[in-house]
Amino acid sequence: GGLTLAKYLRKRDKNIEIIIVEKQEYISYSQCAMPYYISGEVAEEDIVFNSAEDLKEKYDLEIYLKTEVIEIHTQKNQIQVVETSKGTMFNISYDYLVLSVGSIAKRLKEFENLGDNIFVHKNLRNAKRLKRFIERNEPRNVLIVGSRSNFIRTFRKLNKLGIDGFILEKEDALIPRF
Repeated sequence: GGLTLAKYLRKRDKNIEIIIVEKQEYISYSQCAMPYYISGEVAEEDIVFNSAEDLKEKYDLEIYLKTEVIEIHTQKNQIQVVETSKGTMFNISYDYLVLSVGSIAKRLKEFENLGDNIFVHKNLRNAKRLKRFIERNEPRNVLIVGSRSNFIRTFRKLNKLGIDGFILEKEDALIPRF
């Protein structure tokens, strides 16, 4: 959402300053291709689109990767951010602020802090962690909680790797909204 809006605004006005703050190390990647990355069918570079450098050059965007907004100062029209890799904190001023936080994966409190073998399938960083776990530990079984279409795709790819599994869905059908 946020990157799409930034591109749209740039097309409408070549002179405005557009700043993007992204918590992750990637700004644009294929969510749908992550199961294929986890299974080893595609490489990381095949699912990452639009590097920050390319977007800066093409759309004249100022992009901060691995940077987290920690506070919004509405009276000053500023956000306070921290570069997570360096621990550096600084403020960014704005005239207009758009919050595009994406969806938030539902976390069940029963599954928090149980160990290294529990994964939230939300972003490329999570997919990389799962891929490393599979390569190092060669698990035999998986339990997937929920049945979004990407979870079904991941289940199928894990099964092709020889990992047996189960899908736990609270609704009466897989991918309930369809």
